Parts: sequence; C-alpha cells; structure tokens
Amino acid sequence: MRLQLLSLLVLPFLATASTDEQMVLPSSQGGFGEPFLPVTYSGKPSLADLLTIESSASIFYSYARETELSKLFADKNAKSTLLVPTNKAVIALPRKPYVPYDVFHAPAELYTASCCHSHEGPEPIREGVILSEAEFDDLSKKNVERWVSAHIIPVCHRCSSPSPAAAN
Repeated sequence: MRLQLLSLLVLPFLATASTDEQMVLPSSQGGFGEPFLPVTYSGKPSLADLLTIESSASIFYSYARETELSKLFADKNAKSTLLVPTNKAVIALPRKPYVPYDVFHAPAELYTASCCHSHEGPEPIREGVILSEAEFDDLSKKNVERWVSAHIIPVCHRCSSPSPAAAN
C-alpha cells in the first residue's frame, strides 16, 4: 500500500523532468511559424485513386506504380483512357511484363510476324549474351514501362476541341 502511494507522489516529478528534455520538431510543411494545412479532397478522383480501390486491377497498378507514368495517373487534370487488364488476365500472360525477351530464347522468326511483333516487342537479344544484374534490371524496367504505356490511350487534342468551322 505504501509503495503505491509513494509511486503516486513520485510519478508527477518524473514526468516533469522528462518534459524539460523534450524539444519540438519542425513540421513537414515548413518552419515553426507556418500553420498546418490539412489535405482537402477536391471531389474529383484521379486515376491513381480509382486504381487503388479497384482490387481486380491491383497487379496492373503495382506494375504501373514502378514507372514514370504513375505521375500521369496521379494528375487529376490528365485526360487519358486506360485499358486495364484484370488480375486474371495478367496472371494468364505467357510472358510477364518484366521478363526480358531473351529468357525463352525463341527463334527470331517468331517475332517477325506483324501481329506478334507489335504485341511481344522487339527482336530477342541474341543467345549467348550475358547480362549483368544492372542491365537485366534496366531491361526489365523498360519492358514494364513499355507494357504499361501500351495500355494508355492519350487524348487527341485535335479531336476533343471543337473545330473552327463548328464554332461559327
């Protein structure tokens, strides 16, 4: 009983001693004098917002976040159309977007048909070429960037604005 009473008396002194050693850190928005400004919702979701909540497109968006194109998705004023494959479609791909072209060592004639060439990408790297890990990573990033960009339809500014003849 005495120990509990003693701890109740000593505890406030320990708390005040520790506050003397504390210091206030500057906010992430600037200096000490600037007030905190909360982030407000504008009401218009970005493509990034929509892709975040769409669970059936999570694999595509995880690839897209790794690219520079993710800035386009976060821009609320960007006007683009995305053809987003579902998770099932990405899983069913025979070659994943990050896999470099030479992994399967397919003969070059498989890539010369126009339908295969446009979808599968450029000619495979010659067999026997050894890539360093950095080169492999760079090639994988380029493949992912190319694959993601193939799913973006940019806005045609000539088509979206009224023609001068229609304005009269």
